[in-house]
Amino acid sequence: GLPEVILGGNLYDVKPQSGPYAASRGVVLTYSDGELRSIPPHQSGVNIEGEIRQIRSIQTPGSTNRLIFTRFNEYPVVFE
Repeated sequence: GLPEVILGGNLYDVKPQSGPYAASRGVVLTYSDGELRSIPPHQSGVNIEGEIRQIRSIQTPGSTNRLIFTRFNEYPVVFE
């Protein structure tokens, strides 16, 4: 009954001396047994390449909830 948190990231257009920030493929956090825990990608299904810029939850006709991950210069990724 508690909400989960979904995070995305990565940034490739940085100064050469810094190198790209490319360690995130999306993370799902859940609150369970009094602790905040990360759900592994093979369980959550969130394993997205690229620079995730925005994550939105939408409700489609028929009351289906979907998550849309938009990425810089890439097609969006949609989860049902």
